[in-house]
Amino acid sequence: MSQNPKTENKKTSNRIINSICIIVIIASLAGLIYYSLPYIRQYFKKEAVASIAQPTAEDTGVDFDALKAVNPDTVGWIKIEGTSIDYPVVQTDNNEKYLYTTFEGEESQWGAVFLDYTYNFNRVPKAQNSVLYGHSHNIQKSSTFGDLHNYLDESFFRAHQTIEYDRVGDPGKWEIFSVYKTEADYDYRRPDFAGDEDFLSYFQRIQNRSLYKTDVVLEPDDEILTLSTCVFDMDDGRLVVTARKIS
Repeated sequence: MSQNPKTENKKTSNRIINSICIIVIIASLAGLIYYSLPYIRQYFKKEAVASIAQPTAEDTGVDFDALKAVNPDTVGWIKIEGTSIDYPVVQTDNNEKYLYTTFEGEESQWGAVFLDYTYNFNRVPKAQNSVLYGHSHNIQKSSTFGDLHNYLDESFFRAHQTIEYDRVGDPGKWEIFSVYKTEADYDYRRPDFAGDEDFLSYFQRIQNRSLYKTDVVLEPDDEILTLSTCVFDMDDGRLVVTARKIS
């Protein structure tokens, strides 16, 4: 008995629809994989660098000798519990190189975490403000400082106020006391101050800008750490997280 033409046409239509669906699914998966590859590569590169920095059995700090063997520009390591921020810090004679160059020296949109070139480790007395920069790329977790945007939530801020920022020969813990958004040209990047009054006046200004209140009181000889990344709800905006050294 011959097939009903309508039945045959329906089967043909179903096969075509199924084939189109399969093609769409395959194309979507291929697109997802293609889009995800940079993030996957970034993750494994980060893990590889972290393994280099692991201390030896007789040492409990970051292995800066091993890191400097990979990149002589290494000056520190920053880690914040509860975030993906766990990176080496580099410094060179400008603030452009590491915007789009990784710690390993590869060209990349991720760049590296870098210390402002104006900070002078040899300055006496020591410079009081270390400014670190990192990308956030629309708050992607693969970005070096993407997780700083978590600090826009007060409950997260209250639960994660400690930063580990170790410099070569100078391990340290830092307490966050200010989180605010500002324009890129705001004066938050200065490493040095004219004197005690200038330093404490600066502290008061950033305290006034902060989204949250704390009981931190800065002393004239305190050191501060400033973390800077982009925000995307204002033109050329920055999210700034500031901490003081507590140990």
